[in-house]
Amino acid sequence: MALTKPKPIKSRSGNIYMRKLKAGTKIYTGALVLLDGGFAVAGKTATGLIADGVARDMVDNTNGADGDVSVPVEHGMIWGFLGSGVTEADIGKDAYVIDDDTVAADNGGATRSQAGKIIDVAKGLVWVKL
Repeated sequence: MALTKPKPIKSRSGNIYMRKLKAGTKIYTGALVLLDGGFAVAGKTATGLIADGVARDMVDNTNGADGDVSVPVEHGMIWGFLGSGVTEADIGKDAYVIDDDTVAADNGGATRSQAGKIIDVAKGLVWVKL
């Protein structure tokens, strides 16, 4: 609905958001974080997961229920991960999650979720825009 009077400005600054962890999950600082049904999990080979960002802290919910604890996740950056068989020829292609620190340029026979786009391959890392 269009404004008919001034309103308080609502905004968020920064690129860090708190995500609730899935039960039985531990996420390490620097880990690629995926969403599984809206709950954060460490990057892993699986389909149907959504790449969310990188964990800013280590959080352990291995003995908790869904949402008992939250992890700060940073978005909007280009992140360096280890690559599995990724070369300069893969720049511009989709990156797929193998684990919380490794990506590939193929979906592993439809077993991996997409992480983002491969932006560069340099300094021993695959640079991915999530």
